[in-house]
Amino acid sequence: MATRSKASMSCTQQLVAEIESKDADGNPTDPNTIVWTSSDESVAVVVPVAGGLKANIIAGNVGDCKIVVNANAVKGGKGAKPVLGVLDLTVHSGEVAEVKITTQAPVEQGTAPENGLPSRPPRPGNALPPGGTIDNTLPTPPARPDAGLPWSPGRPDAGLPSGPPPRPDAGLPPSGGTKPVDEEEGEHIPGASPKRR
Repeated sequence: MATRSKASMSCTQQLVAEIESKDADGNPTDPNTIVWTSSDESVAVVVPVAGGLKANIIAGNVGDCKIVVNANAVKGGKGAKPVLGVLDLTVHSGEVAEVKITTQAPVEQGTAPENGLPSRPPRPGNALPPGGTIDNTLPTPPARPDAGLPWSPGRPDAGLPSGPPPRPDAGLPPSGGTKPVDEEEGEHIPGASPKRR
């Protein structure tokens, strides 16, 4: 027959366990021999004290183990009968005492997705159109503001007669003299001799 109990502590702690033996009627008894054992001494070690009635249980690594105490009691003088007590012990991690950052060897972006690294973000302007190619066609240049004009502008004297302007004495006889004047109308008559008065 085994009586079970439970306990837990951190891997930086220890506790004191104590046994209490009774007979079937609940009367205290004195065990003949007491033996403490741990099912996994890497998780907890048992150090008996006080003749085995108590034991220091010192935590080790995180995990679970069973602390067993075997108390042999004498009944009717007919020999020892083993009686077991079992403690189910859980050792957990302690409080956070240190936080340290470690790094891996650097790699190019996007080459180690298995390590949880993000892929290289797309560069602005690198998005391709649906066809997957970039249109390199240049836009058509705007129309020239002088479209429709001749290549060489016209001369400012276009439409003017060529040669020198007419002489102011055009119509006069070749030799000098006074241009005859019509007496009635007062006009000069080409080729007429002037009248004497």
